[in-house]
Amino acid sequence: MNLGTQLKKIRTDKNLTLAEVAEAVDLTASSLSQIENGKIAPSINTLESLVSHYRLPMSEFFRQMERTDLVISRRSE
Repeated sequence: MNLGTQLKKIRTDKNLTLAEVAEAVDLTASSLSQIENGKIAPSINTLESLVSHYRLPMSEFFRQMERTDLVISRRSE
């Protein structure tokens, strides 16, 4: 999962709209949408503002990213 997808998942899990989050972190809804859809990358400051708004420590945000990137494969028997 990429960064934008993870941000969108957190936002939707918290039942927040693009407009609500964008206003809270001083972005346009369009910019936030572009971040969530992987069209643009957020600056470190923007990422920090978003993660803080979602009340997550930055370390937990990246831990969640790592967990969603796991792929389990089994060798053939």
